[in-house]
Formats: sequence, C-alpha cells, structure tokens
Amino acid sequence: MPPRHLPLLLLLLCLCIAGRLPAEDATPALPPACPIQAETSAARVTVGPYALDAQTIRVNLAAGDLTAEGEVVMTGPDGVFTADSLRYNMETEAGHLDRVMGCFAPFRFAAQSMSLDAQGTKQIQRARLTTCARAHPHYELRARSFVVQDSGQFRARHTALAMAGHRIVNIPSIRGKVGGGGAEIAQPALTGGVSGIDGTYLAVNYAAPVGDDRDLRITGRAGTEGLFRGHASYTQPFAVRDTLTDGTVALHVSVKEDVENRLVAGDRLVDERLERLTISRLPALQVAFPALPLRGELEGYALRVGGGLGRYREEPTDVTANRAQAWAVLTSPAVQVGGNLRLRGELGLRGAVSGGQQHGTSVLQLTLDTPPEKAGYVNLSYLRRRESGTSPFLFDRVAMPDELYTEYEFPLGKDSPWWLNVANRLDLETLKSRDYSVTAIYKLDCISYGLTYNYAAKSVGVGLVLNAFGSFHKGVGGVGFSQ
Repeated sequence: MPPRHLPLLLLLLCLCIAGRLPAEDATPALPPACPIQAETSAARVTVGPYALDAQTIRVNLAAGDLTAEGEVVMTGPDGVFTADSLRYNMETEAGHLDRVMGCFAPFRFAAQSMSLDAQGTKQIQRARLTTCARAHPHYELRARSFVVQDSGQFRARHTALAMAGHRIVNIPSIRGKVGGGGAEIAQPALTGGVSGIDGTYLAVNYAAPVGDDRDLRITGRAGTEGLFRGHASYTQPFAVRDTLTDGTVALHVSVKEDVENRLVAGDRLVDERLERLTISRLPALQVAFPALPLRGELEGYALRVGGGLGRYREEPTDVTANRAQAWAVLTSPAVQVGGNLRLRGELGLRGAVSGGQQHGTSVLQLTLDTPPEKAGYVNLSYLRRRESGTSPFLFDRVAMPDELYTEYEFPLGKDSPWWLNVANRLDLETLKSRDYSVTAIYKLDCISYGLTYNYAAKSVGVGLVLNAFGSFHKGVGGVGFSQ
C-alpha cells in the first residue's frame, strides 16, 4: 500500500482512543467559508493585483511601506486573507499579516501570522489548515510552521493530523507538492493484510523523531508463511541553496526486505526465485542529492544523482557481498499533447560493483498522462530496460526488458461520489501482468476512501487519501533503482 494511504480500520480505532486536540489561543478559528467577503471598511487601497480594505491604512510613499490595522481584508492572486494587521512593502512585494485567516487554493486556514514574498512563497506560523468546505472539517492539519512555494512545493514542521477533532498522529515533518500525490502524511502504527510473499501478515511501524526533519523509522512484519522481515533507517535531509526539495543521507539496516522489481504474477515466472526474492542490508549507506535544474538548451530538464555502498545478503540465492553503486536520472519537462494530455520522459543510468563484478543498467521511461489535478486520470507509460556486465545479485538484473503500464480512473456515473481505478503492469515479452489492481473509491470534498484488490499479488488494502496532498492515482512512478 502506498505510504500516503492510511488504513481506515486503524483510523477508526484511533478515533476511539485518541483525545481531542487542545485549543491553541494564538491561532484564530478557521474561516467559515470561502471566498471571504470584505464587510464595511473605512479605507481601501489597490496596489497592482492586490486590493486592501481596513479601518486604518497608512502609506509611506518614500519608503514604499504600507500598513493596515483593524478588520484587514486583502484580496489578490495568492488568495483572500483577513487579519488584525498587515505590513507590506510595494518595492519588495513582501508582506506580513498577524492573526490571519483566509483561503489560498486549495486550503482554508487560520494562523498566528503569515509572510508573503515576491516569488509567491507563503510562510505561515502556528497554522490550522484544511481543504474541507464543511464548517466542521473531516480533517485538519496543525503545524508550527508551514511553507508553500508558488509552484505548490511545501514543507510543514511539527505537525499533528486530526480527524473529526481528534488527534491521530504527530508528524515531525511533511514535505511534498500540493496536489502532486507525493506527500507522506503519516505512516500507520499497525497494518495488516494478505500478500503472496508473507501470507496473512501483521506489520508494526514506528517513527521516533530525533530532530526537526530527522527521524528513526523501524518496521517489522510477520505472516503465516513464517517469514519475519524488518527494516530500520535513519535519514538526514540536507538542502542546497535553501531549496524545499531536500537531498538525503540515509543509513539502512534490514532483514529480508522485499525487492521492488520482483515479479508477482501467478503464472510461470522469468525466474521463479524472484517470487520470494529478498535482500538484507547489513548495513547500507545511501545519498541522494536535490534535483539540479539544467540551463541553456536543456532548460526545463532536471538531473538527479546519488549513490550508496553497503553489505548485502540476498535470499533464496544465498549470495552475500559488498556492493557500491552510483546512479543518475535525467527528467524532461512535460509537453502538452492535445487537450488534457502531457508527454514526459526520464532516462536513468546506474553502475554497480559487487563481488568483483561490474554491472550497468539503463532505463528509459516515456509517459503520456493527464495532470494529477484533473478529475479523471489516464496514464500510458512505456519502460525500456537494458543491462550490461554481470552481477552476483538477482535484484540487480533486468527482469523485464520492456514493460507497458496503463491506469484509468473514472466516476461511476455523472456527479457520482463513487469512482473506479484500474491499473496494470504488463510484461511485453511474456504478455503476463506482474501487477494488476482494482480500487473502488468513495470521494468526499476533501477526503477519499478506497478498497483495493490486487489480482497479481492476491492482496487486499483499505485506505484513505487527503485530496489536497495526493490521490489514489498510482502512476508508474519515476525512474529509480533498487538500493
């Protein structure tokens, strides 16, 4: 189950045992509705695309400073905000609001303070945010600090997720893109299900914060097949030029960890050992740098690089060896094709050295899909994988040279809250599906529930999604390599 899907049964249990969130005197109540309308005001000023209403407005033309106090309402391309007071500089296009509440897509929010700059970045302190239109929202995020860029990239720190007014989980940090589906909101403490490798299993997940953006994550899983699997990781983010898209240095220790590129089809496999292939990292150190935007003729392209080294044990092949690798992924900009479709691509290269052997892998991915913010979703992706050299590990090898990914999500009737998502990964060489799932989705204004059955893995999953941070769209994912 993707990490952004929180199991529904766990949430229902948490609602029963969690206490209500304490009130924060410094944070005003959420606005009742959007858009907010200015009521009676004594003064009004228009500066470019912004309109400002307040009881008192003072302008210093020499310094370019503007201050407003009393029932302040500011309307502009960033949204609609009310505040006790506002300070704004017309030269720098930077502003600050105290005890502010308002709306900027897709949020309703209230906060102790908010700052704006010329690049459209909002820095919100002691904030309460929701995307629900209801007076009593389904969910609410409370963050000590919430920063969102004009591009939709955001970071929230010291966050609590509440549902129906009850605290569900505390989260040290959330990073992602609003509407992009890449944000990890929380990881449930207890999960279970059925999979082809574990049988019926129970899994425990624990995250211990050790700093603002650092935590220690521990997972353990055991099932009726008698296989115990565990994983512990410590991740240290780092930023380049104060970007929100962080790089990471991570230390991993794992026991019988599932390999991402294994085949799970029930029919004859390319190599039957792949069906239960696991690796143990004893340990492994990995680094990934922030994406580097390219310039000149490659304007719009981005390059990601990283690498790692460690000691690995692979089962059931019984191979143990030291292994080092370096990888690079080039990402193209999306090109509009037709009305709602876009075409984009990625090219990845990896070199690995293990057991005295060298192995190289290349992956080309071409994706034709609809933007994630569209109501319906279509994805058609082709992946071409090639390899050279040799490796003692099966998980390094290319199991499927050519793969076709298809996904379609659509409503079951006009204006129906019920949707269906169908996704399939097809091995073009054998014409066998290695991952074929169907998800029934019930969509509300800000939250969606889903029930998934994976025919290939013979597994069932139940989850929910906060619509502003993600969706049940699986997508083919970006080019990546087993670490």
